[in-house]
Amino acid sequence: MLANVFTSSEGRSIMQDLDRSKALIDLCNKSFGSCNHKVIYHAALVLFNYLLSFEGDSKSKLQQHLEQSLKAIDEALSNPSLTDKDCLLSLLLCECRILYKNQEMVTWVEESFKLFFKETHNELENNTQHADVKQAKQDLFSMVDFKD
Repeated sequence: MLANVFTSSEGRSIMQDLDRSKALIDLCNKSFGSCNHKVIYHAALVLFNYLLSFEGDSKSKLQQHLEQSLKAIDEALSNPSLTDKDCLLSLLLCECRILYKNQEMVTWVEESFKLFFKETHNELENNTQHADVKQAKQDLFSMVDFKD
């Protein structure tokens, strides 16, 4: 049902409200910790669609919530039992969308979250057999500078 909110202009307009946006992001963040891979997959899709329909110039008012999103996604990607290709891709694409045209978030990853981010994603690339997942990881890494 949440995914349907983004299919109409009225739904997208409603989701521009800051409090609703924060609540939706928080719901997705909690869902990333689920033991059910379908819940994680759908949470990533909902957050991706929200970010895709975001109409503001800056996501700075959502910065803390999106930082928590990256931490929650990182934790989900660290789970060795999470091997479903679609779920892994949805999480990686969600991360890409969080970083896309969001220099504040890219800077936060580079300055405060680089070690965890890099370790988790490199381990994922080494452990997965899915070429699409490896390519998505490379696309994600092209957005962040990992030089020390």
